Amino acid sequence: TESGLASCNSRLFAKETTFITARGTVGKVALAQKPMAMNQSCYALVPKQDYDNLFLFAAIKDAVEHFKQVAVGGVFDAIVVDTFKVIPFVLPDAAATRAFGSAVRPLFQQVETLLLQIQQLAQARDLLLPNLMSGQLDVSGIRLPEEVAA
Repeated sequence: TESGLASCNSRLFAKETTFITARGTVGKVALAQKPMAMNQSCYALVPKQDYDNLFLFAAIKDAVEHFKQVAVGGVFDAIVVDTFKVIPFVLPDAAATRAFGSAVRPLFQQVETLLLQIQQLAQARDLLLPNLMSGQLDVSGIRLPEEVAA
C-alpha cells in the first residue's frame, strides 16, 4: 500500500526487477511480477541502461550457487556488495541481452498468466469447498462435460 511504502526505507521497484535474498535464506532469486518494495534482507538488481531485465534475472539465477559459496558471515551467511565483484559473469553487448529478452519474454508472460490462473483457481476452491463439504452447495444436478458430449 502507499502508506506501507511511505513508512519503509525502500523505494518502489519496477516490474521485472530481479531480487536476491542477502541474509537468512541466502541466494533465493525472484523476478518482480509487479512494482514492489523490499526489506533490508534483499538486494534489488536493475541492469544498466539498454540491458534487458530478463537477461539479468537469468544471469543471476545461473550464478546463484556461486553467491552461496562466497557468502560470508559470522553468525549466518550473507551476501554483501563485495560479493557481486567476485562472481564471474559473461556480459554480452546490450543488443544481445535485448534479443535474449525478446525471445524469452513471451515465456515469462505465459508463466505469469499461469501463476495468476493458479491463484484464482485456489481462491475458487477455498471459497467453494467448505460449502460443498457442508452440503450448502449441491452439485448433484450438474451434468459433467463428458455426459453433455455423449
